[in-house]
Amino acid sequence: MTKILDGADVQLFSGGVCREGVHSRQFRGIFYVLLGGATMSAISYRDWDMYINKLFYDKGGTYSGYYECIILQTLMSQQTLEFIAENFFLQSGSIYPEQNPPANLGVVQNRMLTNDGQICIKTYEDLDTQQNPWEIIKGILERIQALSLCVDFPLLCTKIRFTSHHNGLLLSASRHPIGRGVCFEVEERQIAREKVLADLSGYSSDSYQAVGEKHYLAGMTLMGLEDQVDGLIDAAFMQFYQGCEILCR
Repeated sequence: MTKILDGADVQLFSGGVCREGVHSRQFRGIFYVLLGGATMSAISYRDWDMYINKLFYDKGGTYSGYYECIILQTLMSQQTLEFIAENFFLQSGSIYPEQNPPANLGVVQNRMLTNDGQICIKTYEDLDTQQNPWEIIKGILERIQALSLCVDFPLLCTKIRFTSHHNGLLLSASRHPIGRGVCFEVEERQIAREKVLADLSGYSSDSYQAVGEKHYLAGMTLMGLEDQVDGLIDAAFMQFYQGCEILCR
């Protein structure tokens, strides 16, 4: 079930599970592919792709299993997930405190690691194939956001997948990277070459200019990190604004 895009015939999907603005396509084979899902929050600049298991969605019904919400590996993310796995059990959209935290390290790891070793939040729930899958993903992301606020650490979810206890992978949603639309264009390379030859010695150590340059480079760094972390574009433009403000004094 790892070959998600299997087949060449592409048609409009008419299953009625996609909300306005979402473009969907049906591929012959195991999975439907729902493309271009709406962004999940006001400060998210990434769309999501979704794959649903055609065979079981055609049958309909409700399947027991678990969601793996894969979390971006950043500072303290693994420690935070260890804390959650040791102290809480997530089931059916609710979180339950552990009266006796598990002493077995294997239990903790099973709650916070996927089968391929990625850190995740694992929640045991049923999947209703009649429910709009975009609404399911949106609800899960909202719960992760609430959990982030409670533990005072950003749990940045990049992928969500549902695995049935008896039928394997039924649903998978992945966040688009911004890198798909960014490249070093040919005309930009020519401009960069000319700037290196003409301007390299012109960047001085003048205090005002140096501070402005640092704000500009901080903004560019944040733009690059936006590929991993939602919401940094606004922060990047604030750095550009501060750099311009200093240089115009």
